[in-house]
Amino acid sequence: MAELDWDKYELSYLKNKSFVNWTDLELEKLIDAFANEDIAPFIEIPFTEKAINSYLNESYCRCCGKCCLGYLNDLGLTATEDELRKIARHSKYTYKYIKRRSIKYKHTERNDVRLLPQPCMFYQQGECKVYQWRPLICRIYPISNLLSGGDVRITISLRCDYGKDLYRSLLRYQRKKGDCSAV
Repeated sequence: MAELDWDKYELSYLKNKSFVNWTDLELEKLIDAFANEDIAPFIEIPFTEKAINSYLNESYCRCCGKCCLGYLNDLGLTATEDELRKIARHSKYTYKYIKRRSIKYKHTERNDVRLLPQPCMFYQQGECKVYQWRPLICRIYPISNLLSGGDVRITISLRCDYGKDLYRSLLRYQRKKGDCSAV
């Protein structure tokens, strides 16, 4: 994961200040810096279905499509073959077509994962054509998990307002708890 150049954003003074004492303005400057650099910061909080659902309820998706359009560094979106079959059953896309447009992905734990290159083939005319049947990775966006030394952390993409809202909410929660490991 890329590191933020704190000096570039004139935020290096925050390194010597306890996170719990940061002001809302300082948090906003940090969020803007991460977003400008396309860095998805991590937070050490549980990555469970119940926890993720509670985090996602802190805001709402504006359907801006930023997650669907991708960025230069994006490999694409991962989806299981079962998820792709479900999309094929409920949409105009055949499984054969989807499989042809996707790439077999070497996943560490599963062998049925495919990579959907970005921009996503299902995002057309400003909307997701398979929104009701979208893969798990799309349903939990802007949250993803990051394994690090046996610990599970979540990362939050700050490309969109939804991600910024979620990160802001989780940082405030961590700050209220007095947890300095959030940033």
